[in-house]
Parts: sequence; structure tokens; C-alpha cells
Amino acid sequence: MKANFENRSDIIRDMNNKAILYVNKEKLLDYKSKKELTNKYDNLTSDINNIKNEIKDLKNNLKELISCMKETLQNENRKIN
Repeated sequence: MKANFENRSDIIRDMNNKAILYVNKEKLLDYKSKKELTNKYDNLTSDINNIKNEIKDLKNNLKELISCMKETLQNENRKIN
């Protein structure tokens, strides 16, 4: 059984276990909506950081590849001369 708590319609008391329950559905929906947006923001932020790290890795790999190519070209030029 449930009863209003201190004449408020947004709070009830569960008479079985004496728990006080907040039952404002509009605020609950607002909370869930904000929580969902926060989760989406966090996921997007994580995705962006992952992409940044992948770009850094690609840049480093390209630099290493260019360096190896230069070294190979220099060695080939030495062989020709």
C-alpha cells in the first residue's frame, strides 16, 4: 500500500517497507533524457579521442615510411655513384 507523503503529490510512502518514493514522471523523463545526452556526448568524445590517436599513429607511420624510403634512395644513389 502507498500513501502520499506530507500532502505532496510527487512523493509517496510505501507502507510495506516505509520507503519514501519520488514519483514525478516528468522529472524522471527529463533526467533520463539528460542522462542519454550525457552518454552520447561521452561516447562521441571517446570516439573523437580514438580518432585523434589513430591519426597520430598514421602520421608516425608515414614519417617512418618516408624516412625508410629516403634511406633506401640514398643507398641506391651510393651504389650508382
